[in-house]
Amino acid sequence: MSGRFLTNSRRTGCVSIEPRGSEREEDRTLKERGLVKWFNAAKGYGFIQRDTGEDVFVHFTAIEMSGYRSLDEGTEVEYMLYQGPKGLLARDVIPAAVAVGD
Repeated sequence: MSGRFLTNSRRTGCVSIEPRGSEREEDRTLKERGLVKWFNAAKGYGFIQRDTGEDVFVHFTAIEMSGYRSLDEGTEVEYMLYQGPKGLLARDVIPAAVAVGD
């Protein structure tokens, strides 16, 4: 991954790129597993369902794979969970079949 992510300033409406390390340590939790609820490849985002039933937003830039980064509905994935300004975010997303094969 590039080590950067986009942020959107509500006050100015500007989008900026911040280094990956700018999130606070307490905003991150342990690696989790979940199922892809849906993913729109054309728009580049979707949701992962946690074991608790909560939905976690996932953007294509958070998917760790080469080539075209997309997720199929029902695929089990591993990811790092973060609390974003609008809710839960997934980063470092890896399809579980790939993670097991490492």
